[in-house]
Amino acid sequence: MLEDDDEQYKGLQRAVRDAVRFSGADCQRTWRKQDFVKLSAIKAVVLQRQPYFKKYEDEWPIGEFIRSHMKNMQAYQRRLEKEKAEDGKENENENQDENGDENGDENGDENRDENQVEGNVERQQ
Repeated sequence: MLEDDDEQYKGLQRAVRDAVRFSGADCQRTWRKQDFVKLSAIKAVVLQRQPYFKKYEDEWPIGEFIRSHMKNMQAYQRRLEKEKAEDGKENENENQDENGDENGDENGDENRDENQVEGNVERQQ
């Protein structure tokens, strides 16, 4: 059985994963919102390439592999979006540091000192 043959298991998994990719199925959709026609086409392609699945009633492992692959893709996409958001915040903080104060003042405290000096000069006159 497959428990003892890791290479065959990975080959079957790869066949399903490749069929999902080439089908154009939207992995960001949940299983229930998938296009039934595409899922049927994926199953047909997988069965043609890997007849091993015919050993199982209704070829149920194909559906499980499809679900697993889609969930993994969804988790991967969420992780990428989270990293992108974190990178955006880091870049924003770096820009604030490079530009002076938090208000984006390029000269930072220098402008405040000049204003104070000018105010003192005006008062003396």
